[in-house]
Amino acid sequence: MKKKKSHLNKNFIVFGPGGRCGSHWVETTLKNIVGATHTIGPVTLLPTGWIYHTNGKIDLLEMPSAIKNSATLVYCVRKNYFNGVISFLVAEITDEWNAYTSKTVEPFVVDTVRFQTLINDFQYYQTTEILRDILPLFNNLITIEFEDLISCAIPEKYMADQLGIDYDVNKNYQQSDYYISSNKNTRNYKELILNWDELVDIYKVFSAGRHTQ
Repeated sequence: MKKKKSHLNKNFIVFGPGGRCGSHWVETTLKNIVGATHTIGPVTLLPTGWIYHTNGKIDLLEMPSAIKNSATLVYCVRKNYFNGVISFLVAEITDEWNAYTSKTVEPFVVDTVRFQTLINDFQYYQTTEILRDILPLFNNLITIEFEDLISCAIPEKYMADQLGIDYDVNKNYQQSDYYISSNKNTRNYKELILNWDELVDIYKVFSAGRHTQ
């Protein structure tokens, strides 16, 4: 069997525009399967084997051309804007952004004007601005969709497949300890948000308009 192309000696930039698209999960999974180390910058070509994570496009625009030409940009997206914004709003209320507890949270009402604004922003950050200004700057690009990552049986295998590297079923992977089952948000958003149905209706209107453009 032909061996897959290896990315083990490459540098990775994990980009999660707007947040709530699984980029921290992707970063942890990458570190797990390729053994690269996290860096907070400034990023350089040497030594190889680092992972840089950012949610802002300015970081990417200001990177040297040598980095853009050689590093692999891992672009994280979340197709369902509704779920992304709801996730953001709950994280904001609970102040739990990536690791979750069982602390009690009182049900709350979401401001509908702000919800609509966040939906529009989420779309802008993950489509128009990024596709136009960022993605064409990088020679090596991999897109990871949150919906695919959350539904796969083994995140490490899914990531390995996307990278084009072999997944060793016998290796003792840590199974993305950043997102072990006990750290997943188990709250019922529908029960937590008192005007849930109203938000669903707003999003239906938004989606209808988006699909007719």
